[in-house]
Amino acid sequence: MLNFSNNEFKKIALNTKKLSYETERTVEDAFLLFIKDFDNGNKASLENLCKYIKEFFAKENIELSMNECYELTQGRDTALVKFDEKVKSIILACAYKCIYDGNLLGTRLVDVNGEPTNTSNCLSHVLFHGEASRILAEAIGLDGKTAQKLGILHDIGRKQTYKFMHTIKGFEMLRNLKWNVEAFCSLTHSFTLISNENGVIKAGRCANCDPMLEGFGIDENGFEVWKSEEYKDDMAQFLDGYEYNDYDVIMNIADMMATSKGIVSIEERFVDIMTRRNPDLMDVRYTKVCLINQMRYYLEKAGLADFKGVEIKATKDVTLEEITNLFKKMSSLFFDKFNSLRQERTIPLDLSNPKTYEKI
Repeated sequence: MLNFSNNEFKKIALNTKKLSYETERTVEDAFLLFIKDFDNGNKASLENLCKYIKEFFAKENIELSMNECYELTQGRDTALVKFDEKVKSIILACAYKCIYDGNLLGTRLVDVNGEPTNTSNCLSHVLFHGEASRILAEAIGLDGKTAQKLGILHDIGRKQTYKFMHTIKGFEMLRNLKWNVEAFCSLTHSFTLISNENGVIKAGRCANCDPMLEGFGIDENGFEVWKSEEYKDDMAQFLDGYEYNDYDVIMNIADMMATSKGIVSIEERFVDIMTRRNPDLMDVRYTKVCLINQMRYYLEKAGLADFKGVEIKATKDVTLEEITNLFKKMSSLFFDKFNSLRQERTIPLDLSNPKTYEKI
C-alpha cells in the first residue's frame, strides 16, 4: 500500500489536480540534488564520476585529488576550484560522458534481493531517462530542459528505498527540500495511463508490470475496477483526482525506455522488467494495451503517425497473443521514430575544449 507519512503530505497531493512543471530550477541542480549524500555518502558510489572530473581538470592544468573531486559533487569548494554554475555544468557533463562511455558512475556493490547490485545503477537510469525525456519533449514543443530535469528527479526516492514506496518517499523528500512542483514527478511516473471519455489523460493504480493490489483488478471490458472504495490507498486517491499533462506522459514513456545501460525499445524494457517480477496475465494484457495507447498518443501528438485517435482495450475477446503482437509492432515503430528524432549524443559542455575553466 502506498500511503503518505502524514496527513499534510496527503492533503497537498490530493488537492493538486493540475500542474505546470516549468520552473527556474535547472537540470544541473536536479542532478546535484540526487547525488548529494548519495548512498549515505559512500564515495565509492561516485568513484568513476570523480575520475572523469579529475581528468577534466587535469586537462586544465588543475590537479585535484579524488577526495576533492568528491567534494565538488557535494557542492563544496576545494582549494583550487570554487563550486559555481560552471562547475555544476562540468559535473553533469562528466556524468553523461561517463555513461556514454559505457561506465556506471560508481563501483560499490550491495545485495538487493540476493543479487549483487551497483548502487549507481539508478543514476545511469535517471540520466538516460532525462535524455529520452528531453528528446520526446522537444519533438512536441515542450521545454526539453524541464523534461530532462523531471527525468533525473523521478526516481530520487530510491535514495531511501529500492521498493515501490520510492514514489511516495521521493515526493516527500522533494517537498521537504522545497522542490514543491517537481516533487509530483515522483508520484506520477510509474502508472498505466488511460484517457477518459473527455480525452483527459488519467493514471490508474495499476503500476507498470507490478502484481495486482488486493481489491483491485481489470474487468472484462478492459477497465480498472475496485471492489470498494475502502481498498484505495493514498496513491489511488491522488491518481483519481490528478489530470496528467504531456510531461507526465513523457515521463512514463521514458521510464519504459531507460535502463542503466542506455535507451532501449519499450518492448525490450518490458521484457527485462518481467524477468524480475511475476504479475498475473490480466495485468500483462492490460499494461501492454496501456503502453500501446501511450505510444499511439505520443506519435499522433508529434505528427509522426495517424491512428485516428482510436484506443484499444484489453477486453476479454482479445487474446494475449494478439495484444503481444500489436505491442511488438508498436514498440518497433515507436523506437524507429524515436531514433529519427534522436540526434548525435550531446554532452552539456565540450569536455575536450582546453582552457574552458579558470583556476581561482
